[in-house]
Amino acid sequence: MGLQEEVIYRLLGSTAGHSLVLMPTDAGKLLCYQIPGLLFDGGTIVVSPLISLMKDQVDALEKRGIKAEFINSTVPTEERKNELGNPLIVALTATVTPHVQQDIVSSLGVSGSAMMIFHQQIERANLRLKADECFSDGDKIE
Repeated sequence: MGLQEEVIYRLLGSTAGHSLVLMPTDAGKLLCYQIPGLLFDGGTIVVSPLISLMKDQVDALEKRGIKAEFINSTVPTEERKNELGNPLIVALTATVTPHVQQDIVSSLGVSGSAMMIFHQQIERANLRLKADECFSDGDKIE
């Protein structure tokens, strides 16, 4: 079973629960909320740190006849609470540190035990990290 399938089963299964999904860019995070969104009676809410991306995603869902909303800093807190109630949450992102993962869970107001974290390892052969020891300012490359 692939990670996307695991996430979808987590959201749609009899023991449905909140999920934090960490997958690289272009790995198919979209399916993790679009398929459940098609099957949920209440629609789909897209939350993203990128306001323009959120709007694009919600517009794409609505064009397909899927009820969708987005939440961001432009939506007042009270309005967010009134609109949402207590929805099932799936948060999706590409790469974050463990500290940021916990910050996301905390910011969503979900207890750690209620949130399952799905983490697809990122392997990018084209990325390299090299560290050189510098003993003086003259050794540094700017």
